Amino acid sequence: MTVKGRVQGRFDSDELARAIQGDEPDVACKIFLCATSRETSETVCLASGSSPGGSSDLLNSETIWKACRATPAASSFFDPIAVECFGEESVDGATGANNPVRELWDQAQTTWGPELLEG
Repeated sequence: MTVKGRVQGRFDSDELARAIQGDEPDVACKIFLCATSRETSETVCLASGSSPGGSSDLLNSETIWKACRATPAASSFFDPIAVECFGEESVDGATGANNPVRELWDQAQTTWGPELLEG
């Protein structure tokens, strides 16, 4: 907590960002992460592939390290981070989707269609 009463992360957010950025830069895979909008407290889903009816491809608008950095941004551990493709700061994904199975299922249905998954 700062002198002005603001919650401040007790761990170094920049150190976490450097650790994520230095992890296997040439490895490619699809990712799906959940964060929480600091402004609206709604769950924000970040995916690394475009999907019909879904948001634009995260890889074309944001770096994977920044999306990964947004998910553990619990206010008492790490500072919030701005995710530009959503135009807002994101905080810990667990506050809105601690076990994001429903969000992952919805994303999979959007990406591959319910027929393929339920057939």
